[in-house]
Amino acid sequence: MIPTILLQADEPAANLGYLFAAFIVAWLFFLGYGLYILRRAKESQAELARLSRAAGEGPEAPPDPAPEGTETGVN
Repeated sequence: MIPTILLQADEPAANLGYLFAAFIVAWLFFLGYGLYILRRAKESQAELARLSRAAGEGPEAPPDPAPEGTETGVN
């Protein structure tokens, strides 16, 4: 029965306001979700960098070079 109700409007353009509102709500949802994912990705990168520094593998702690004449295990 829904199609019958929608077709009872005086003009076909009478429901365009609802279509526009649904369009805006959908885009706001997608924009908000994208911003949420972006924020979570930045937080994850910051946490990964913090853990790398704590493990001594980050950019602030470069690896010590092997003294000359020692075996590095690389063939």
